[in-house]
Amino acid sequence: MDLAYIQKHLRDHRLGWPVRYFRQVTSTQDIVVAAATVGAKEGLLVLAEVQTAGRGRGGRSWWAPPGTAILCSLLLRPRLPPSRVSWLGMITGLAVLEALDHVACVSAALKWPNDVWLHGKKLGGILVDILWHGDEVDAAIIGMGLNVTTSFPAHSPLSKEAISLRQVGVTVEREALLVAYVHSLARFYTRLLRGWSPVNMWRQHLCTLGRSVRVITATGAWHGWAEDVTEQGELIVRRDKDRVIVRAADVHLRHGSE
Repeated sequence: MDLAYIQKHLRDHRLGWPVRYFRQVTSTQDIVVAAATVGAKEGLLVLAEVQTAGRGRGGRSWWAPPGTAILCSLLLRPRLPPSRVSWLGMITGLAVLEALDHVACVSAALKWPNDVWLHGKKLGGILVDILWHGDEVDAAIIGMGLNVTTSFPAHSPLSKEAISLRQVGVTVEREALLVAYVHSLARFYTRLLRGWSPVNMWRQHLCTLGRSVRVITATGAWHGWAEDVTEQGELIVRRDKDRVIVRAADVHLRHGSE
């Protein structure tokens, strides 16, 4: 990754500075969490070529061969009430979509709650870790992974679930895409801190809505129809005659008679 290019285009910006680059880490989230706990300022961006223990939502692992993906975490120190913390994940997703549109000319979507979706497969993922000081937000660590040139072997289960930009014929420099993402996130973040709600815009980009879904929770699995989201980003699913608010679950899009 061309660190000089990234530094040139992020220096003196609200977010994305300073930049810390690693060839290998356990997880970029771990690095930023550690920095936040010792007083690092808002804006710190950590990049890595490889993560040995990359993670997604629910503690799942995140896999990407060296140099094929954008793997980054960003430190925010937002003054937000707890009810609006979920909006940080929303603006992150919107920033990824905007960067993909502007730099790669790709129209992706968001799959509830935190996946970047392209051609029915996962192109990227978002992870937001919150550090609390009592009842107030002390820091938010925004993790993002995006498959750029990643290849998934045909024999691998990931080939049915994941996709990269190269696999759809898109050639783009990771550095340009990363810079565009950080700039977009900074704009959305500024608007959010001024009182703007991203919920309506986020809702418009959710490919989950208006679809038959399979919801898997700790107590079992059931089918329903994804109707809407709440202001906090919870999924509203019609189950028979009931409307169920889904806060934490795996939600799979159903096709045909699945």
